[in-house]
Amino acid sequence: MSNSKVIALLQELSNSSTLPPYDEETVRETGQEINNTHSEIIQLFAETPAKERKRLGSSVVVRHHTIARNKRCILAYLKNRIDVIKQLRWELDNSIPEDVMQNFGSKEGEFLVKYDEILTQYIDDVGVDLCKDLQGPPQVLYIQARVLEDCQLPGDDQEEGRLLKKGTEHFLKRSDVEGLIRAGVLQHVI
Repeated sequence: MSNSKVIALLQELSNSSTLPPYDEETVRETGQEINNTHSEIIQLFAETPAKERKRLGSSVVVRHHTIARNKRCILAYLKNRIDVIKQLRWELDNSIPEDVMQNFGSKEGEFLVKYDEILTQYIDDVGVDLCKDLQGPPQVLYIQARVLEDCQLPGDDQEEGRLLKKGTEHFLKRSDVEGLIRAGVLQHVI
């Protein structure tokens, strides 16, 4: 595999405004190349008599740098994707759009489920929804919001949530609707 495939993988990720589809084939090919290059180094040492191993120096160093570069590229790719998934969970309150979820690799979907469980448990233990007011404390407690899609406003223990119809506007408690605004279901009217 050439440098170009691994570099293209990273460029696609950095140039995308959303999470691009997980490229399992390139990740697998790069892992295979790492294993093959490692085997080449071992084979070179095994086939070369001890007295002549000095002449292998540059060849082994180049192969070793290839392994290190490929590892760094794949780890950067995977870490960046996990960071984006965590950010989506914080910003969208577990209402990640289906078209984005389709771009997850199978292990990334499992990661999101576990991460959500841990975050939800922590929020329950602390008693404060840490996903609200990510931009700092609200300046106003109630806001005017336009409904872009029919939705159910969450209720509390005493009352059931309200149904909000598409195209209507409401004066609502900011903390109740912030997640719906981030998800694109409601629009803050200024």
